[in-house]
Formats: sequence, structure tokens, C-alpha cells
Amino acid sequence: KQWYQRRVAITAGGVFMPERIVDESAVKRAIEEKVDAINRVGPRGVSAAGRELFKVINKTYTNLEWRGDVIRGLDGDFVVHPPYKADNVNGSTENAVLRIKKVVEKFHIDFKKQGAASPPSS
Repeated sequence: KQWYQRRVAITAGGVFMPERIVDESAVKRAIEEKVDAINRVGPRGVSAAGRELFKVINKTYTNLEWRGDVIRGLDGDFVVHPPYKADNVNGSTENAVLRIKKVVEKFHIDFKKQGAASPPSS
């Protein structure tokens, strides 16, 4: 594995700061962590229900990612398409699809109860 460093000039408010050594592997790692964090939150345009559903599924099925606006099991077991209802769950593994459908159904029941209990936001 090649290990090297590059000197980079950092600017702050348009003023050049002294050069410092930047470890490229640390930068790559930071970028990967940021991408992972974005993937946990969800891409732009995904509904609040979709983001919350991702979190709920992720509690029991941690091998999960966003692929555009689709929630996808990394093993290829299932996908959940918008609007993220039980009817929108498909996949190659029947057991996984049935399990995720149950999670989605329960999520929507709980989400509706939670929405009715909370005051409207303005």
C-alpha cells in the first residue's frame, strides 16, 4: 500500500495560510464518512416518512443503503420504492420481503399515530 503526503495551501477568508501536510488517506476516509452520513439521512427530495422508515428498517437490517430515492438491502434481498408503502416492497428473497413489508406496515401505523398526536408545525 502506497503511503504518501501532499503539501496543501489552506485559505481562510481569502487569506493564504501557511502550508500544512495533509494525509490523503485521512481525507478519503473523511469523505467516505460524510457519504455514509448522507446515505443514512437520505438524498434530497425524500419525504420525512421515507427518511424515518430508513432509520426504522436500519435498526433490524443494518446492511442498507439509499440508491437514489430507493431504500435497498445491500444483499439484494429487497428494495422499497417511494411512496414507501408495503405494496412498494419488492425483492429476491421472499422471507426478507415479507419481514420488511411487516416493518413498513407497522411503521406507517405508528407514523400516523405520531402525526395525529403532534401539533401542526407552522
